[in-house]
Amino acid sequence: MKMFHNQLLRTLSQGLCVVFTTVVLGGLFRAQAQDQNIAGEDDLIVGMFDIGGLELYLRCEGTGSPTIIYLHGSIKDEQASGADSALYIQSQMRESYRFCIYDRRNVGRSDQVEGYWTGMTAVDDLHALLEEANVEPPYVFLAASFG
Repeated sequence: MKMFHNQLLRTLSQGLCVVFTTVVLGGLFRAQAQDQNIAGEDDLIVGMFDIGGLELYLRCEGTGSPTIIYLHGSIKDEQASGADSALYIQSQMRESYRFCIYDRRNVGRSDQVEGYWTGMTAVDDLHALLEEANVEPPYVFLAASFG
């Protein structure tokens, strides 16, 4: 019972951290976003992007600067999409901000790759992905858990 209680508290804490970060970002950039246009279909980037033989999934919506990049948490089921864990946040922010979600290697729609990878590998992958998809800086990173 104690283990369940601790797990529940940890899950609630992680959720509150994401909500808190989202609210803080909203307050920080609200004045800047008021001058931006609402996103249209031309502002949508979605698909698989080749970063040197590895394809990663990316979805960006909205306009404005900076671009918010969501870094999903640890995903235990390789078929589950890390990007999908932030669809609600993206739907709430895309009218005011450029908001991007993606699946890291070995997660969801992105390619499965043999072997180990490090945090630096994830950083290099994201840098190459944003460059390949022509997602312009500046960036603000919104992370959950392992992200």
